[in-house]
Amino acid sequence: MESAQVLRALAGDEDLTEDAPDRKHLLAAQAAIAAYCQGDDAAMQQALKAIPFRSPYRDVRFLLGALTAFPERIEEGKRWLARIGPDSPLAPVAEAVDAIFAGDRRALRPAAREFADAILGPKLSLPELFAALLAQVQGPHAPVVQEALKALLVDYPEGKAAYRERFPLPAVEEQRLAALAAERAEDFKTAFKLWGEVGCGYEQAGKRLEAAAVARHRAALAAKLFGPQAAEVEKMLQRAVRLDPDHRESWLELAEWYQRLGNPKALSKLLQGALSRFPDDPAVLEMAATAALARGACQYAARLTAKHLTLDPRDRAARQCLFAATLSLARKQIASGRLQLAAKELGKAAEWVSTAKEQAKLNALEVVLALRRGEPEPHFPSPLPAPLGEFWLTAEVLCLAPERAKPYLSRLREVFKVAALSVYPDHLIGVLDLAQEAVSSGAPKEPLLKAARPLLRRGVFLKWREEELEAVCERLLALEQYQWVRDYARGPLWRRKLPALYYFDVVAKCQGAAAALGWRDWLVLEQALGAAQASGRHRLAARIAEFLAGYDRALSG
Repeated sequence: MESAQVLRALAGDEDLTEDAPDRKHLLAAQAAIAAYCQGDDAAMQQALKAIPFRSPYRDVRFLLGALTAFPERIEEGKRWLARIGPDSPLAPVAEAVDAIFAGDRRALRPAAREFADAILGPKLSLPELFAALLAQVQGPHAPVVQEALKALLVDYPEGKAAYRERFPLPAVEEQRLAALAAERAEDFKTAFKLWGEVGCGYEQAGKRLEAAAVARHRAALAAKLFGPQAAEVEKMLQRAVRLDPDHRESWLELAEWYQRLGNPKALSKLLQGALSRFPDDPAVLEMAATAALARGACQYAARLTAKHLTLDPRDRAARQCLFAATLSLARKQIASGRLQLAAKELGKAAEWVSTAKEQAKLNALEVVLALRRGEPEPHFPSPLPAPLGEFWLTAEVLCLAPERAKPYLSRLREVFKVAALSVYPDHLIGVLDLAQEAVSSGAPKEPLLKAARPLLRRGVFLKWREEELEAVCERLLALEQYQWVRDYARGPLWRRKLPALYYFDVVAKCQGAAAALGWRDWLVLEQALGAAQASGRHRLAARIAEFLAGYDRALSG
């Protein structure tokens, strides 16, 4: 079919004969377009399924996909349009829709401009739009019109009197409109306060679900205003959980907040409540298992993860968590001398290996188990690039068989000397990640980091990106390697005066103790705080503010 014929057929200006091979495809395409116009997405998708790939109407699905994304998801809409080729019968229509997305219809031909105008509707001022809607309040769509009028009051408060003549407008709804208006004006402090009044109004009226939704919104606003670690975020999420305990996401968001702040006691208590309410929810089981593993409750973590896997046997995160729990239990058995039980757990862990890093960890414990049994060291091909595999093996030997560690340390030092000849940012970050894991498992950090000195020395002068350098400083600070933190912070990126590097430098200079802060460094942190806030680095700003608050607490005794 010719392009013009396809378009005329879609518009209903040209019918196809009953025996035309594409007639049923045309009817499906017309049904999909009609469903789109009526706002019935389910019917639209059902109709589109009846259009085969080789049909001349196949691109209707891409056109409607683009129109459905408008105006909230412009980029998604553009991706749909890109699938309509220049030779498609719908290419002229796609051109018009693309102009709608760009907000520029001047270059369109008259017919295309008419189509774009039909999609966008008439250009009305707010008073004209309000009056036009008001004229429809007695029509068949009265409830929808009422909601549209009320939503319009956010931008057109002058319409309140006319609205009240026809519909009730309770005080709590007026407060809600005021809160929305403040948010629209980006006056987030006022919006946060007004939303608080709205939430109280809903709760007093017995509308707990609405009050919970407001609390969740205030939690997001608090994170934007005060930083994601602010106490106001916790308070709002706790309120949301209390008001709507069946809203799973509130529990998970609060759990993530406790996890970020390192509050295992509060996290454990919250997750017990979440498990009671959502015992078979995979996301809750995963969060609870991860938290249990972090506090060393390996068997409990394994039970939770095993239950998770009965619900979703292919869940990758659950499989990794079960591997970690089983391996941690094996480590405990080796440490306590129960070597037969350790071998059994290692056999179980082998069933869940899915990554090179997991295989390296399993291999390391197999070596340690052999050393503890007095057997010859088994040799495995390293699944990780040097020096990562050697680093982890040495860490496990230092931790679980320290009397056998000397040759492993010697070998590790030689490996690091070679690795330092061609070090990359990801390479170094990977070593520091393993160092943190090893230390948290009980390995002594000094001999490991001493062996890594050649790599650390070369790393200072690499061409770092800002986020990579922050990651290195973060890990070195966690390992209490204060001089290395300062060396990296004051490296090539120091001249850019980045607030994060100033923060790391000062904290390392004080060796993590806010009480040791000097007045010059206090001024540096104050300036870094302002710069972090101005650039939207809320989490960094919260960390700087907390360190400064620690200094104030130390002064007040």
